[in-house]
Amino acid sequence: METLSLLFGGPAYTTVLVVIFIYFSVLGCIDMFHRHHAFLIILYLVILFPLACIHMFLRGVFRVSKKWRKNKNRARKDARMEEEARREGRRLAIIDRERKQMSENERAR
Repeated sequence: METLSLLFGGPAYTTVLVVIFIYFSVLGCIDMFHRHHAFLIILYLVILFPLACIHMFLRGVFRVSKKWRKNKNRARKDARMEEEARREGRRLAIIDRERKQMSENERAR
């Protein structure tokens, strides 16, 4: 109880800092649960609590929005599809060229 009275009964800036830390830690924790298996997160929190708290806080502060991640994944997928299409286009162009050469050779006979 003495700790709580020091935190919330002391200067206002201490309370504000604690609230900000808790807020960003909760956001980081939610982000971790969205990205990783829940059992591993709970184990991480139990075994490495101080490190996990700092890690969750940093993830909360520097988190990336789902919309940005989705756009990034979509851009990667589009780039992959364009690369495959380009490769397939080369293959098709080579096959077409070989077919034309074969047909020209047959006509020449």
